[in-house]
Order: sequence, then C-alpha cells, then structure tokens
Amino acid sequence: MQREGESQRTCDVVGFGENSVDLSATVAGLPAPDGKTPLESLETLPGGQIATAMVGCARLGLSARYLGSFGTDGREAVIRDALAHEGIDLSWCRIVDAPTRTALILVDTETHSRTVLWHRDSALLWGDELPVAAVLGAKVVLVDATEPAASARMARAARAVDVLTVADVDAQVPGLDALLAEVDVLVVSESLAGDIRHLHQESAARIVIATLGPHGAIAWDGQAELYSPGYVVPVTDTTGAGDAFRAGLIWALLERRTADWGLGTGDWRPWTADCLDVANAVAALNCRARGAQTGLPTGTDVRRFVTQSPQRRSKESWVREQTVSPLSDASARGDGE
Repeated sequence: MQREGESQRTCDVVGFGENSVDLSATVAGLPAPDGKTPLESLETLPGGQIATAMVGCARLGLSARYLGSFGTDGREAVIRDALAHEGIDLSWCRIVDAPTRTALILVDTETHSRTVLWHRDSALLWGDELPVAAVLGAKVVLVDATEPAASARMARAARAVDVLTVADVDAQVPGLDALLAEVDVLVVSESLAGDIRHLHQESAARIVIATLGPHGAIAWDGQAELYSPGYVVPVTDTTGAGDAFRAGLIWALLERRTADWGLGTGDWRPWTADCLDVANAVAALNCRARGAQTGLPTGTDVRRFVTQSPQRRSKESWVREQTVSPLSDASARGDGE
C-alpha cells in the first residue's frame, strides 16, 4: 500500500550526524602498560556512524543523502570520496576550517576486540546553522546523538512532513530527552539494552531496539518483547557493525513498509522479526572485512546469505541480567564504532 505523498519522495534516506577518518591498527594482542608490540597492519579508512550507515544504505540499493561537516586538513577526502563513490548526495554538507573527526582503532586479532580513541573538534558541530530542508522528499531520516539538539531539530522537521525518524543512540548524553521526543524508531547500543522499556516509556518511539553484540538484537514496543539472535560468521573486524545494523534495518523497513509502517497498530512482531534478522545479517557480513565500510554488503549479498541453509545463529534466547561474554572469533557484534 502506498503512503500518502509517496510519489513525491525523491530520496529513500537522509542521514545526519558523524563522519570520521579511522586509523585502523591491527595487533596480535594489546601490550601491557609501557609495553610494545608490532603492528600487523595500519590503514586509513572511512568511518563515522552516520556516514557508514549511509554507505550501507546505498550499497543495499537505497538512494541516500548525507548531511555532515567535513574538516579542511586533507583527511576529509577519505570520507568524501567513499561517500561520493556510492552515489550519496553530499550537496547539503558543509566544510569547516577544523581538523577532520579522527579515530584510532586498535583491532586485537587474538581476542577479536577493539579499542577506539577519538577526537572531534567542536567547530564541526552544527549549532544553529542546521539546514532542516534537507529532509524534504525523504522517506526515512537517521540521526545520531553526537549533537542531540541539532538531531532533535532535524527529526522534528522530518516528522512534520511525515518522514519516519530513526535515532542511533549509544549513550546517555546531556540533551538526549529533546531528541527522544522526536523519534519513531530508537536503536540503542548494548550498554543501554537493559533500559529499553524505560526508554520506550520516556520517548516518542513506537519501538525501541537494542543491539546485543554477537547475540543479535532485542525490541520492545510497550507490550511485547522480541529477540532476534545474531548470525555466526568468521570475524575480521567488528568496527561499524552497529552502523551496518542500522542500514540493514532501514532497508528492511523500506522494503516492508505499510501505510503506517506497521508500528503501533495490529501485530508488529512478524515484520519486526524479519527486519531484525535482516539487520543482523548486514551487521554480520560487515564484520568479515577490515574497517567500518569495506565489508558492507549489497542487497543480493544479504538475500543470498539469509537464504543459505543452515545459517548458524548465536543463541535462541537472551537474559536481560546476564553478563554478555566477550566476542569470540565466530560471532559478529551488533554495535558500532
């Protein structure tokens, strides 16, 4: 069923938030304090949670627009080129006389874990300069909580023109309440998984989804909880897995949308289970390559993967109070950078 005004939609998804240049350093075990260890590899790669999610959406076949701030230190070309290569609309981005947001990511090949050290210049924040008209013509808007007030304004503008709003939140930050008041679908990281019912109650979200690292994802709509186990794959690097999950979720939502997106009416569980499975598959596939964006799959890749038989899943249930075990070499995390 086509939504009212659907024929006027000119862009599938708009992403507002962070981009990053990732310095990915691979080591076979992190050294002790004051110790040394040789690098297996050192690469400069594109990253950032919203930029990566937009690359993921584009690779899955969606038309995407990215709205972010680029620095002027020369490193920004790594990100801009990656986005442009996927055909992502960058016409609403701005260039700021500041260093590019940069992350040093230490990938441990022994534990399949990673440590992230990052820096973002305050000049990269939008403040009052936000061009909210960028949401016009979109079907979905994805925002992060890097700058909650600006993201709230973007989401508010989107909802005013019947655009579905999805928020990517990985921590409780000052000003988050304003953003939560403008969210239709809230996706949070594993650290907030125990709070999904409270977040649903305190936000406008019709559904709250928490990624659970290698264990998949869990969702709550105010009445029922749904768990989707993760897919088991050989892991190279978990960087960007959460961003890939969000891209997969948006792709699945757009492919399965109904007149009211199926949220808050009728039985939401069948379509939600399918969307979570797809999102988990996209995240798992991305973990098989180095960096945040290298392993992002195409729609054909995902369809082939989820229809293969058998596909190992992480587990069939998840206990809220459990202590989640560290990532093994055969599981894919669901959290981002």
